[in-house]
Amino acid sequence: MLCKVCDRALNRTQWSKDETLKSCPSCSQENGAEHVFFNYPVRFGTTPFRASPNHPEGPQSHCIECRADNLVDMSQAVYCSAIEIK
Repeated sequence: MLCKVCDRALNRTQWSKDETLKSCPSCSQENGAEHVFFNYPVRFGTTPFRASPNHPEGPQSHCIECRADNLVDMSQAVYCSAIEIK
């Protein structure tokens, strides 16, 4: 599925231009219409196993709640239509 705002795949992580927000692929697919972003790194966490040249801190792909199969608190969600993505 593609985001109706940016026309990019919902199952692919997107970043806000300033990289303070990151989309969760699971939450975005669940939404089904647009990418769902949360504060980074607070809602994602990091691990050295996910380190890359672009993100040496190693951001987790999915939000903490999705990784734990918990109910996601959407009250802090920001949607693709409200931000400028990279």
